[in-house]
Amino acid sequence: RIVLVESIPEGMTYGGNGPVNPSTFDTWMSLIGSTEHSLDIAAFYWTMTNEDTHTQEPSAAQGEQIMEELLKLPQSGISVRVAVNIPSSKSPLHDLQALAQSGAAVRAVDMPRLTSGVLHTKLWVADGTHLYIGSANMDWRSLTQV
Repeated sequence: RIVLVESIPEGMTYGGNGPVNPSTFDTWMSLIGSTEHSLDIAAFYWTMTNEDTHTQEPSAAQGEQIMEELLKLPQSGISVRVAVNIPSSKSPLHDLQALAQSGAAVRAVDMPRLTSGVLHTKLWVADGTHLYIGSANMDWRSLTQV
């Protein structure tokens, strides 16, 4: 089964004929909640919390909730593996460090060395069965601002 999901900016409202697609946030939460054995995530970068963006935005709540749930998975015996593009010197790392400290395997992929490009993928695989492929970055702003 294929389901189209979308990021819905905070404050966006639709009339009666608006989209009926689930939000990216709800889809990610569903994937996290249904994962029993493993969750693999590939992302360009990772800024899911206010701490990584040096802000105090209420709209970061969805990203922070995703992080809270991801941080619980390794303690539940679920394997979490994260691959991100190799961070630049300006890249925030708090979220990635928190994931690693929780027991997730976090790896930086040096794509310029491998392919002369970047890891621009946004991909989740839960239990080798359920797949999310999308354009939303692992960034709270991709859930509520874009």
